[in-house]
Amino acid sequence: MLDSLGGYGLRKGVRCLQPGGHLVTIGATQIIPPVRFHLGEWTRIIGDLVRGGVFHPFYFMERNRGLSGVQILLFWDQEPYLRGIVERLFEMYGAGAIKPPISEIFPLSDVASAHRLIESRLSKGKVLLST
Repeated sequence: MLDSLGGYGLRKGVRCLQPGGHLVTIGATQIIPPVRFHLGEWTRIIGDLVRGGVFHPFYFMERNRGLSGVQILLFWDQEPYLRGIVERLFEMYGAGAIKPPISEIFPLSDVASAHRLIESRLSKGKVLLST
């Protein structure tokens, strides 16, 4: 399972894991607002982090489940590594092993609208540009 929400979304994902399942968290979009935030929002952010839960390794070991996290931004300067991942994802997509949901397709001339949708965090899948 892949979690990009963090907070309570992470906790729900952990509860959904079956024995042998593994959850990878890559973000916290549910916690951090899409625009700059003021200091008054720290209370909400801390509350969301607490609701997300703090998990002890034994919690997962006793249930034969796994949790790991990746800060994807730390990989941006590792082009060969990222290229390998992207190539593998395209192979899996071509074989029908993965089918990412598409939220909306915008013409390239309307890239600003696509960007606004992504920034709003209202999309429920991939936002694509067509030529």
